[in-house]
Amino acid sequence: MHEQVNNKSFIQVGICFIFYFRHNVTFKTVVGESNSVQPDMIASWFETTLPTLLTNYKLEDIYNADEFGLFYQCLPNKTYHYKSEKFSGGKNIKVRITGLAAANAVGDKLPMFVIGKSKKPRCFKNVTSLPCRYRAQKKSWMDSSLFEEWVREINAMFLKEGRKIVLIIDNCPAHPDVGGLSSIKLIFLPPNTTSVSQPMDQGVIRCLKSLYRQNWST
Repeated sequence: MHEQVNNKSFIQVGICFIFYFRHNVTFKTVVGESNSVQPDMIASWFETTLPTLLTNYKLEDIYNADEFGLFYQCLPNKTYHYKSEKFSGGKNIKVRITGLAAANAVGDKLPMFVIGKSKKPRCFKNVTSLPCRYRAQKKSWMDSSLFEEWVREINAMFLKEGRKIVLIIDNCPAHPDVGGLSSIKLIFLPPNTTSVSQPMDQGVIRCLKSLYRQNWST
């Protein structure tokens, strides 16, 4: 009898543990850039440095920009097929473009800056205008010359509007400190912390890619 009670108690404990595990434990990847960023690395920058730099700017004049890679020929993860048919996926195509997304603190977006490999893509034949700015680079990456070109273009745009804005960007070799800007103040995020400090990485770019995949799938 005593042994039966112990077995029953053991089973109850086991059930409670399984219930707790299923509802309170998640399976997550242990690698990633954000794991290497300590809170104290950016706390003082966000609490004192950044507010001081933004003191004289309204929300509509505070902009943030970041690049992202898009494998635009990548196949959908799922598709419809008959149960009776044998189904297998294909190899993902690694052809990519780089996009630069920029917006201000109230959600106003700047035209997309897109970088591809080809100077004259065949798909642009007979196209008279694009809803974005397109440039070519041998690896379809952002580099310092393209970044400076983009910054000077938007500087001229804001100069015509009579506005002075601040642009928050990553601290990386592709983002040089462009001199001679009359309408833009560049603010660089602390190095090696962009995985947690870059506003565009907090869901904006992910949403943009999701919308693209949705449209591609349909």
